[in-house]
Amino acid sequence: MRSRIIRSLLSLLCPETCAACGEVVDGDVGFVCEKCRERIAWVERPFDADNAANKRLYMTIHRTTREEEGTTAQEGRETLAVAFAHYIDKGLTYNIVHAFKYGHRPNVAVEAGRMMGRRMKEEGRFVRDIDCIVPVPLHERRKSRRGYNQAELLARGIGEVTGLPVESGVLERRVNNVSQTRQSAYGRQSNAEGIFNVRFPNTLEGKTVLLVDDVLTTGSTLGDACRTLGLIEDVRVKVATFAVAGGY
Repeated sequence: MRSRIIRSLLSLLCPETCAACGEVVDGDVGFVCEKCRERIAWVERPFDADNAANKRLYMTIHRTTREEEGTTAQEGRETLAVAFAHYIDKGLTYNIVHAFKYGHRPNVAVEAGRMMGRRMKEEGRFVRDIDCIVPVPLHERRKSRRGYNQAELLARGIGEVTGLPVESGVLERRVNNVSQTRQSAYGRQSNAEGIFNVRFPNTLEGKTVLLVDDVLTTGSTLGDACRTLGLIEDVRVKVATFAVAGGY
């Protein structure tokens, strides 16, 4: 009873707002209102092998090999990367990401992660062989300023729904590189190379890992994280992001 009264008072003083449009919402609707939920540019068939996230990440990681082989990027490939919404500058998905990344709304990231987890659990095949979740880390200096790592909160939401454990301390960001937001494609690639390191690699040996981040842009950062995790013996990496830039 007491906790219900406290929640009611908090909702009056600090009402929940939709992360996409900013309108006041009922606390039970999640991170976006029903109107915005229908208007968001969700990715159609996110678990298909030809989804934008899968094609882009595969091209980023395996570009040289595939060029040498002279074959298309997705020939005979399975789905190893998924994203659930299209990231459009100043659009609804942009507002959601901005809310949990820069707007001090960590609860939005957790709710978005739960949504991702529900979609993955419903589909089944994508998460069936995954052993644990690894969020893409922030550098400690940036995490200290922000107060949290949004990728870790997304991972926590996914873990709550799927029951998968979250391994937050295994992958570390050893370089506090500049923001990718205003970088060119070449700049993003150069900016992301060699920025990660694996701690306690034996905890991931022989496992299938779900690497989680907020937005997949060119794939440079996630590609570098995948290559770093790939140095661990017999590890397999899948990737899930809340959004993917472009890719229509």
